[in-house]
Amino acid sequence: MGRSSDGSNDQAYIEHCVKEIIKQQDESMAELTKYVTNMEKEQRSLEEKIKKKNADLERAEKRYKSLVNVKPAFMDEY
Repeated sequence: MGRSSDGSNDQAYIEHCVKEIIKQQDESMAELTKYVTNMEKEQRSLEEKIKKKNADLERAEKRYKSLVNVKPAFMDEY
């Protein structure tokens, strides 16, 4: 009778361990999903900042080119 009882305890222990591992994996998966979501949000934010900075740079370059082609006022007097 002791052997069948030990087998039952072994099975219960294994089931418990498997359930714990599954629970840990579920928690790990949830954390990774949250991490990926945050990374995607940060990536979109950075892409928007890059687009804005590129637009600012383009505007500044156009402004610079227009200023380079303008004669200073003191040169018009002579």
